[in-house]
Amino acid sequence: SLDGSDYTEQILNYDGYYFFLVCYDLAKTNKNVFGKINDFAKLCGQDSIPIIALTSSSEVESFKKETGSDIDFYLTDGIQLKTMIRSNPGLLLLKKGTVMDMWHYHCFPSYTDVKEKHFGK
Repeated sequence: SLDGSDYTEQILNYDGYYFFLVCYDLAKTNKNVFGKINDFAKLCGQDSIPIIALTSSSEVESFKKETGSDIDFYLTDGIQLKTMIRSNPGLLLLKKGTVMDMWHYHCFPSYTDVKEKHFGK
């Protein structure tokens, strides 16, 4: 987390679904998609599906203010984030630590589509 706490095991062992929004470098992150991302995050909250952002950048608070995002950001290694998904931002859906799906910001899904495909089962 931004305060230095390690939540890796807690997140990867979570029983339900979990979204990771990967923004490996906030200076290079496409901010134009954050209207859609913020709407998506609100719908996740309504269904109690956790969503967090992962970044290697330290300027999180100014980025959140600029994009209007209230997603919690966690710090991790940028190379590992680029390995996870080659998109900035990119979205991953995990269940019990296993990647179930992922999306580049060019093909960012609607929450309804994700819900029908993954949560309806």
